[in-house]
Amino acid sequence: MNFTKIGFAVLAAMLLFAPASRADEDPGLQQLAADAYAQKHGIGLAEARRRLLIQDRAAGIEDRLEELLGTDDAGMWYDHDDGGRLKIALTRNSATRAAEVQRLIDEYQLGDDARMVNVRYSIAELERLQTDVHESLQDMTLAGHVATGHDLRLNHVVVRAIDNLPADEEMRLAEVARIPGVALQRLDASSLLIEPQSCQISACNPPLRGGRSMFVCTTAFMARHRVHSSHLLALTAGHCVNSGVFAARDETLLQWSTIGNGYGGIYGGSLGIDAGAIFIDPGKSWYAPLPAAKVVVKSSTQTAYNPDYKISYDAKSTLGQTLCYSGGQTGSGCAEVSALGQTHTMTDGTVLKNLGELDTCHTVVGDSGAPIYKKNKAYGLHVGKVDSWPHCFSVYQGIRAAENALNVDILQMW
Repeated sequence: MNFTKIGFAVLAAMLLFAPASRADEDPGLQQLAADAYAQKHGIGLAEARRRLLIQDRAAGIEDRLEELLGTDDAGMWYDHDDGGRLKIALTRNSATRAAEVQRLIDEYQLGDDARMVNVRYSIAELERLQTDVHESLQDMTLAGHVATGHDLRLNHVVVRAIDNLPADEEMRLAEVARIPGVALQRLDASSLLIEPQSCQISACNPPLRGGRSMFVCTTAFMARHRVHSSHLLALTAGHCVNSGVFAARDETLLQWSTIGNGYGGIYGGSLGIDAGAIFIDPGKSWYAPLPAAKVVVKSSTQTAYNPDYKISYDAKSTLGQTLCYSGGQTGSGCAEVSALGQTHTMTDGTVLKNLGELDTCHTVVGDSGAPIYKKNKAYGLHVGKVDSWPHCFSVYQGIRAAENALNVDILQMW
């Protein structure tokens, strides 16, 4: 049975304060994630699987820490140079609650796989500093010469800039780099502009679910509007949504069938969101059977085809976490969260804020809107990618910001 969060306040509270589910991950997806982890960090598969189990065991602790520490929350990350341990950052203020943090670590049965570390800045302080830095370099951001973000591991705002900047921009960059709490990184790239990965089509069967191709992108997660609760929606990237009609082909007869019209989308604006929704028309064939709180794990050398991978929660991403995706064109893959809180400019000049990055170059045109997921949790919507050396990466919109911007809740299945 499918559920939404609407009207289930008590259940939602219970879930918020309960340890993460201990249900096993889909074996093929876990192997895909382990392969990606092992390859990136140069370790054996057995060790990669051990480290992924730490992440699976800790899933959900991010919300608990934020609830406990409030504006003093300094975040957490997985430290690959320390055996994949979870590092929980404490400022001078939040360090007074170390005993409560330790009780959380014990509750999630993390033992020596989690440690507390002292830092100077909270996330809120880093975000304020990042806003100031972004505004001072806004013209360079729009030109694709720089991108800003904050790195919890460094506990700094990070300004990434392309090589070979004009002399006047180099001078401005040097001034910004002298600000306390700001670090500078250089990339061998001609531009840091993000190319939206829309267009292209392939086939899919009902019920509608995430990871399926449609015209012109990929479905992410099924959702319900918070006010108009009878409206079922397919979420995707905001840059995919327009006033046209969206359709998909079934895999059996390869016939085109209408899903519905573009319901609404946000692309840029003051919040810098890239999220959209397609109305699933009750009078069309994709409405029956009802859309499912599932995504498709596509077949590969590591994974068996699994069209019934359940989505049970929405969740925040964690730096260093390994997440997976199912692109309409690419198929399923996994990669590490290499950055969070990033501000990027799209090739059309639209500024997007607070994006996550996955350390993968494998996404292609047609994957926009693809679901980002792991351990039965929804994490985000794929946006596009940047080709740079040595760090090529894909970017994604966080799911909770997307839900709030669109006033929807993803469908969930337990």
